[in-house]
Order: sequence, then C-alpha cells, then structure tokens
Amino acid sequence: MQFIRLRHMLLVLITGLLCSGQSYGFDQRFEVQLLGEHKQAATDTQWFQPATDKSRQQQMALGWQLQKDQWEAQLIFNTSEYDDYNQDTGSETEFILKELFWQQQWQDFDWLVGKRRLDYGVSYGFRPLDMFHSFRRNVPGIQIEEGVGVAMASRFTASGEWSILATDSGWVTQNAEESSPAQNGAGLRWYEFADNAEWQMLFYWDNLRQSNIGGSYVQTFGDNLELHGEFRYQQQYSAWQLSNEALPLPVQASANNGVTLLIGNTWTTTSGHTWITEYWYDNRAWHRHQWNRLQNELSNAQAMLGDLPVLQAFGLPLQTDNLHRHNLMLHWHLDNSRLTGALEPAIDVILMPADWSTITTVTAEYEVKQGWWLTLAMRVYAGSDDSVAELLPTKRQLDLSITGRF
Repeated sequence: MQFIRLRHMLLVLITGLLCSGQSYGFDQRFEVQLLGEHKQAATDTQWFQPATDKSRQQQMALGWQLQKDQWEAQLIFNTSEYDDYNQDTGSETEFILKELFWQQQWQDFDWLVGKRRLDYGVSYGFRPLDMFHSFRRNVPGIQIEEGVGVAMASRFTASGEWSILATDSGWVTQNAEESSPAQNGAGLRWYEFADNAEWQMLFYWDNLRQSNIGGSYVQTFGDNLELHGEFRYQQQYSAWQLSNEALPLPVQASANNGVTLLIGNTWTTTSGHTWITEYWYDNRAWHRHQWNRLQNELSNAQAMLGDLPVLQAFGLPLQTDNLHRHNLMLHWHLDNSRLTGALEPAIDVILMPADWSTITTVTAEYEVKQGWWLTLAMRVYAGSDDSVAELLPTKRQLDLSITGRF
C-alpha cells in the first residue's frame, strides 16, 4: 500500500529535519495527523447520481514549524488516497508552505512581511471577519489553513493597537485552479481592550469586493460568562442565480451590499462544561423560495433530459458560506484535560429555521499518551424532503484521526 511506502519516506524526512534544525539552531515543533474518512452519499438527490453510495479517503499530514530570530515558517507535507462516489481512485501528494514571515520591531512599530494566516474573528460557528481567505469552521478531518501574502505595520498603545496592512490571497496554493480570482487590497485595523471588553474595527478595500467594513465586540462577566458579536459589510460579492435560458442552470453574478452579522455567548462551568450559543445572519445566502425554485427546475430538467452530467451544475449554489440567511448554533464540550486518560466529548448542532435543516457533529477525543490524541467524529446532515439538506451530496461522514505534537 502506498501509505506504507510513504511512512518510510516520512521517517527519512523527519530525521533530516531534526538534524538540520539542531545544526542551525532552529526552534522547531512537529505535528503528525493520520486520518481515515468514510462518507455515505445521499442517493436520492436529483442532481447527484453517484455510482456508489460510499466514499473513502486516507490522509496523512506532517507539519514542521520553525522559528529563528525574527523568522517563522510552517511547512506541511500532505498526502492522501481516495475512492470517491464515482468509483474513481487516486492519490495526491503536495508540499504546502503554510506560513513564512519576518517580524521585527523598528521605529516604534511592529513590522510583519511574508505569508501568514490572518484571522480576526471572535466567534465559533461562523466568522464574518475572516475576510482575507475564509475557511469552513470546525469541519471534521484535516484542514490546512494557509496564510495570505501580507505586509503590515502595527503600533501599540497603552490599551490597544493600530495596524496598516496590505494583503494578497494569490499566495494561497491549495486548489488555486478551482477558487475565485485572487483578491488583493489594503486596509486599517483598530483594536482596544478596556473594562473587560475588547473592541475591533477593520476598514479594507480590495479589487474584487471593493469596500469592506467589519467590527467585533467581546465582553466577559466574571469567570463564567462571555458575550461576543461581529459583523461585516462588503460592497460587492459574487452570488448564484438561475439563468433565464431554456435550461436554467445556476450562474454567478455580481451583487451589491453584502451584510453578515453574528451574536453569541459562552458559558463555562468550574466542572469543565462549556456551552456556546450563536445566531448569525447572512444576506448573501439564498431565501427558501430560491432553493424551492432550484428543486422545481431540477425536477423539470430531469424529467425532460434524464440523468445527464449537465444536471450536476444544479449543485453549484451549495458551494457557499451559508445555505440559509438565518442560522442558529449550539455547541457543548467537556474539558477533561486536567484528568489523565479522560475522554473529551463535544457536540455541535447548526439549525437553519427556514426549512429546519440541521448539521450535527459529534466528536470524542482521547489522549492516548502525552502529546498524542485519538479523535472520532461523526457529522450528519438532515432535513425534510423539500429542505436544502436534501440537496447535499453527503448524508453522513465518519472520521477517525490520530494527532501527535512534539
């Protein structure tokens, strides 16, 4: 099996990296992730006609973090084998430069130049302020969050920070041929901490979305309760709509005045229980009547044309940040990290009241030994026959992973 051969390659690579790091005086850390993933298809979805109802993937990622003086880097060696719903098999291997940046204080400013992940969001389920290169939140499996090209100057005050920054998302290499065009722009960030509250504002302009304005607020009350919120306005965004052709396939068009906002709270108990509740609104997402129209047009097209590959285009609007405008989330987890060999369970439930679609994720993490964790995660998509959940290609997803940090 290819993974057996790759295991020997990784041993050689790790040995070489350890030796080189010791020789040149680097501070270095490693992370190894091994994943086995199984998905069950939603075989009754009209636009998606899989050859089999099962999909499997095995993935291995080795992360190497280096730090020396004012330089810091993160390299990822990522390899995977897959057997998808169409019974296509294959493998992929790639080296990813996750981050590489230089940071130095000079003339009362902190300067940062290079490739770095910028995430100013304060929420759990969805982050409107994740505006430079977004990632899906809390997905099962392995997600490699690359940085963007950035040049930033920051000046600290007695209670906060001012920053001027310029970014370029074209530095992201994963799935570059499938993603939207690179966005590059510049902006200003303000941050303030006072009276147990954090305030933040972002003003940013880029070549695709034009003006972006965002902000966040976090307030703590004692040791147990925290309230948070964030919002973002973008002048332009790309939206899906059904064409006016005889076969009304989805097409992308430019739209104006996108607004996303989120409010939530976190409650933590002394026994280790944490509850997070959040509500977020996204006016870029479709209304329920738009999804119903897509389902009707898909049924008509299938009746006339049969199960043609062109009908898969009806699934394109599912590739969006949020499926509905209104979303509710409840998260619970139990922190047993103070206990040796204890299981740490967690549950996420996302509810879309427009059609009562739900996304439920159950996770159990166990520390096998110091620095090594075994994680089992299951995600289930559910909804009524006319809900957007019934359009999703996957019904259930099961992940088993091992993570080691040293």
